[in-house]
Amino acid sequence: MAPTDFRTIVDLQLAGRLDAAETALRAWIIGHPGHAEAHGRLGMVLQATGRTGAAMPCFETAARLDPANPQPLCLLGAACHALGRLDAAAAAYRRALALAPRLGRAWNNLGLVLGEQGDLDGAVAAFRAVLAFAPDYATALGNLGAVLAEAGRDLEALPALRAAARHAPAWFDAWRNLGAALGRLGQPLDAVAPLETALRLRPRDPGTRLQLAQCLEQAGRAAEAIRVLEAACGKDDPGAALRMALARLLAGANRAAQARAVYADVLAARPDDLQAAIGAHLTLPLVYASGAEVARERTRFADGLDALETWVEVRRDALAQCPPARLLAQLAWVNFPLAYHGHDDRALQARYGRLVTGLLQDCAPALAPAGPRAAAGRIRIGFAASLFCRGTVHAYFAPWVGALDKGAFETFVYHSGAREDAASAALAQACDHYLALPLASGQAAWDLARRIAADALDILVYPELGMTAELFPLAALRLAPVQCAAWGHPVTTGLPTIDAFLSCDPMETPDAQAHYSERLLCLPGLGTCYPRPVRPAPGDRAAFGLPAGRRLYLFPHAPFKIHPDNDALLAGIAARDPEAMFVLVGGHTAGQDASLAHAVAGRIEAALAAHGVAPAGRLHLLPYLAHEDYLRVNRLCDLMLDCLHWSGGNTTLDAIASGLPVVTLPGATMRSRQSAAMLRMAGLDRLVAAGPAGYVETALRIAGDPLARAAIRQQLERGADAVFGQTAPLQALDSMLRGLAHPPPAPA
Repeated sequence: MAPTDFRTIVDLQLAGRLDAAETALRAWIIGHPGHAEAHGRLGMVLQATGRTGAAMPCFETAARLDPANPQPLCLLGAACHALGRLDAAAAAYRRALALAPRLGRAWNNLGLVLGEQGDLDGAVAAFRAVLAFAPDYATALGNLGAVLAEAGRDLEALPALRAAARHAPAWFDAWRNLGAALGRLGQPLDAVAPLETALRLRPRDPGTRLQLAQCLEQAGRAAEAIRVLEAACGKDDPGAALRMALARLLAGANRAAQARAVYADVLAARPDDLQAAIGAHLTLPLVYASGAEVARERTRFADGLDALETWVEVRRDALAQCPPARLLAQLAWVNFPLAYHGHDDRALQARYGRLVTGLLQDCAPALAPAGPRAAAGRIRIGFAASLFCRGTVHAYFAPWVGALDKGAFETFVYHSGAREDAASAALAQACDHYLALPLASGQAAWDLARRIAADALDILVYPELGMTAELFPLAALRLAPVQCAAWGHPVTTGLPTIDAFLSCDPMETPDAQAHYSERLLCLPGLGTCYPRPVRPAPGDRAAFGLPAGRRLYLFPHAPFKIHPDNDALLAGIAARDPEAMFVLVGGHTAGQDASLAHAVAGRIEAALAAHGVAPAGRLHLLPYLAHEDYLRVNRLCDLMLDCLHWSGGNTTLDAIASGLPVVTLPGATMRSRQSAAMLRMAGLDRLVAAGPAGYVETALRIAGDPLARAAIRQQLERGADAVFGQTAPLQALDSMLRGLAHPPPAPA
């Protein structure tokens, strides 16, 4: 029987009795074909029961029957949007807004449609149109913030996202997007609270948990980041992303055995996961308790390489079918801690390099010509690095880009790191072509590889290959006819695709070629034109918590550089100098976790005790310091002690510029001889010790003799001109690169 009361039908719909409502509405429409609301409500019932396509004619009829009413048009727009008919959806919303310009829902939904169409400016305008008359509309605020963030306008997005979270405190997306934007803006500490709120609202969301862990790590709270991941691993971990992140964090916290176990757990669940296999077999500690532990871990690493090679061989055919982008993501790995063991790494690096190159050549054949091109035109040279921002790499290698003869070279810079700053901007101005493409995914790495290949370079230089995991596998591809590495990470790459290693002649031994799988090419001096650091005004020891009346031995090296062999030297000095205090640096970047520095400090204190020295008051651990303050600390100390096996680079240059004597003991590899070369350039050979006993004697003699220190400071002032601002290395580089681009013909 047909219903006689339309209100009764509406009550059926509102009560969720949709089948009964549909029957009643169809009967009503037979008797009242011109009833617009009935057609609209039938469409709503059909859409609610999954029949959106059938609902659309109902909304169109309702709009035709009631042309002054915007509501059917809004319903039509929503139906079109749900079916992916974005142009029709946008048109419906615009028709509704022509009837009711202050209809906030229509503006908001139009903004969502425009965003999906890629018209981000149009979407921003739509959301702002709502907020002009409804400034507290939380949904529009959140959507405005999200689309601004998508457009790369995170700073503009922050006020909208904060307001959305304030007006809708239970809205997960508002808190998550706010935290993500703050993280991208380099404010990880500020990002933590919004992400924690988002995670409380949706505890099983793995993406938010991962973002929170990353921000905690960047804020120097690695232990908390580990706990955040441990709380969910195995439960809310689709694709093992959380466990892989946990393993990386554990390795960074010097918990290598636990990291390997987590990688092995992922590998057991996903037997073909290449990165899990690499991590399970090759993860190394960053800080070692003893030289014996270094030896054990080095043996374990070699055995791990054996196992990894076997694992790869069994799966080679399957790995050859892997898409290049996915394989690049799986191969985002570097054996960074290996180089700090104090040994020749050529054999191990070459084995790993052959493995990586073989895998990539199977699925991503050569992208660039195999040989040099004809001599016509400028030499096209590219520089690819992840640390082209303020820091050591920029200080060393930005002068390379700017000094090349513009008439002979066309320069390309590829910055693959996430951080850009004023130094990056200056480099962009100094080159002919600049591309910033952070390698946040394997697809980004593959896009960069294809871009480099498309630029048809003659030479591609990787100044710091081995510093970051994401860039390393790109170097295993043949992207240019000639490919070079440099001493930004001064250890052989082991990659067959790297033809030459650019180093510094005064820092290498006569037999240095034996340490490199690449052809070794050496530049004079520092190998670059390093600007002399500006010496700041003197500081006050008390401002840095440093005691007056003590002899301060600056030992400012990163914790992973400090091999256990250093401990006995420091203990030997402390045993003979009761006034000695060693000044260490807890963080070398802002927000860096200081746990590694504390681990090294504890090990040094144990060595002091073993030499009969009470460790209390013998070590002072500085927090992270801005560069100007760090230079002031140099001026306040009496002597800098260089690090065995991996000597100071930037730290030694800062000491020389500050007039601080440095005592060093060079080893057999370039990375242990940098300070020695710098001091010899400055005319201070007497600070270069011949052995461990000489190191201790030299340090004690200089630290205890104010006149000797004053004389050395005068010599550093005079000799610094031979270290800083030298152009000869750049002239030699220009000539060297010309020869690499156009080598002479081989003899018949």
